[in-house]
Amino acid sequence: MDTVRWRTFCFWLTYGKDLVIGIPAITMVFLSVAGMFSNCWCWCRVLFLGEDDASLPLDVKQDYLQNKTTRFVAIVVAFQAFQMLYIIIVARLSRRGRRLALWGEEAKRKVWRQVYAGIGGEQGVLRLGTRFILWGGNEGGDAEVK
Repeated sequence: MDTVRWRTFCFWLTYGKDLVIGIPAITMVFLSVAGMFSNCWCWCRVLFLGEDDASLPLDVKQDYLQNKTTRFVAIVVAFQAFQMLYIIIVARLSRRGRRLALWGEEAKRKVWRQVYAGIGGEQGVLRLGTRFILWGGNEGGDAEVK
């Protein structure tokens, strides 16, 4: 996949993710600030229990003790698993950037010497393994990678 198509794909993927997560989050914040969830109907858990069994418990200590070992643990484990999956995906997609960021000191010094000492004339070339990094000579934006 060429670079422009890949960048376009990544842009729209990020945009879609932001829409899917951001719009519901902003909606929930707005509704809670507007007071939609601060009424007896909502606090009585009508949606979970039905209208016949809905009630407003005044002592919730027993509920918290019961949920501490069941629901809360499942929620934390599920979110941590999702977070680890997200980290693995991001690490996989950003491997080229990590490779550049993890250069050793010798490679950085070599680039520094070539750029600031004027070695290579108008366009410097540094070969690291099988990758070439070119700079200069391309006024249109991104440097060419050969």
